[in-house]
Amino acid sequence: MTDDLRQRIEGALTAAAHQCDGACGLDERACYDAHPITWSAMAAGTTHIDGPVTAITDTVLAIVQPELDRLRKDMRLWCDAVASAEKLRQHQAADADRYEEQLRAERDDALADLFTEQCRKEDALATIDRVRALASDMRTWCSPHGIATDYAQRIDDAVDGPEAGQ
Repeated sequence: MTDDLRQRIEGALTAAAHQCDGACGLDERACYDAHPITWSAMAAGTTHIDGPVTAITDTVLAIVQPELDRLRKDMRLWCDAVASAEKLRQHQAADADRYEEQLRAERDDALADLFTEQCRKEDALATIDRVRALASDMRTWCSPHGIATDYAQRIDDAVDGPEAGQ
């Protein structure tokens, strides 16, 4: 309990403590009904009171209840904020999962394309190796006027490109 709240409760109970001097003009029952909490003594600088628990409780609740109502309202606001934050976190987590899934799919597609391209490159190099082997073998063929050797050279030049012949 905060010191401020303690002081407010003490102040309310002290103010509620009626010190009857007998000259109020009310009979005992009417005085009791009008002032259920009464001053009984002062000891060590503190007011002592008498009264039914219900009257003391009502006096304390008049001070505490607005504070409790404010705390309940604040608690509802905090609970709503936490629920909103959790909903947002779940939404962002779902977005992150979708984004990660999309990135993985794009990566897998890129790897598949790269693998396909690598296979094509390997197939092309294997084809070029077979053509070179054929051209090399053609150099050993017996042909009139060395035509097979000439064709073999043309094949090598075609495979190597124009830069290789210079």
